[in-house]
Amino acid sequence: MLLAMLWVASCTVVVNGAARPAPGVQQILLDNDELTTLIGQSFRADPNAPRRIGGDHLLRDISVMSPLECAGVIHQLSTTTYQRSKPQDVAEEMWWNAGSYQHDHLTVVGVFEAVAALPTAQAADAVFATAVRQWQGCNHKTVVDPSDRYEISDVRLTNSVLAATVAADIGFNDMMQTARALGVRAKCVVEVTVPLFDKSRRKTAAIDVAHTMMNKVGAVSSEC
Repeated sequence: MLLAMLWVASCTVVVNGAARPAPGVQQILLDNDELTTLIGQSFRADPNAPRRIGGDHLLRDISVMSPLECAGVIHQLSTTTYQRSKPQDVAEEMWWNAGSYQHDHLTVVGVFEAVAALPTAQAADAVFATAVRQWQGCNHKTVVDPSDRYEISDVRLTNSVLAATVAADIGFNDMMQTARALGVRAKCVVEVTVPLFDKSRRKTAAIDVAHTMMNKVGAVSSEC
């Protein structure tokens, strides 16, 4: 239930037919080899949640969350994050750990990565500024929806990347730690969500993925 919520609306219905391709934006997403090198464990794509490609219809309207302004910390591509400017092209992919799910051996449960191309670099900077304000205002807050409870902590700016830790109540007096990161480069905003069991990785896991994606902007994509 928890991991399904972390990837809420991954099967969003595409508006007006097939999703609009954005090959340049797709190239910013990391593949299995890149993630394996970066994190040190192998991953597999989820056949039930294929790569999502399209426009601003892929944004998530998480209006059931309270306080609503904190929804963007919990879920990437939230409409609350992009309220000042809508992206023209969006790509998102989910990767799961390819090995054992025993807590003693598993560092990272999965990696959810997204990139949103805004109309201009100024628009992307405005989105980033909105996220910084929202995330900092949500630090140490509890966020709820009809079925789950989340605790936000450790909101910080690290080397031009906005980061936070989200703890989700999974029952049995246990909390799933999730590392979140959001960065901007040129016209593109990158977002990363990394659920993990190893608490020592929560400071850097999502930030490392975000920086690697940001370094690909310009080098591989004409959309940004």
